[in-house]
Amino acid sequence: MLVTGVVKTMTAESAQRAALGAGAIVVDVVAVDDGRQDHQRVAAIRALRPDMILMSGGTEGGRPSTCWTRRSYWWRRTRGRG
Repeated sequence: MLVTGVVKTMTAESAQRAALGAGAIVVDVVAVDDGRQDHQRVAAIRALRPDMILMSGGTEGGRPSTCWTRRSYWWRRTRGRG
């Protein structure tokens, strides 16, 4: 499983703990502030070819469309269509 979060030390770590607690094998943790550039994150995701992706993060009362936009962005980038 690949885990993603907005902030590495908050949402990404929480999502990683949840995934590990559920018995998942976490192959990488991706966050906006993980020190990698977008193209490096995309290359890592393509190379890992995870079976599942857990996306976490957001804000209280935030816009749900933001999550879907982010999901669509990463889906297109890792599939070579964007």
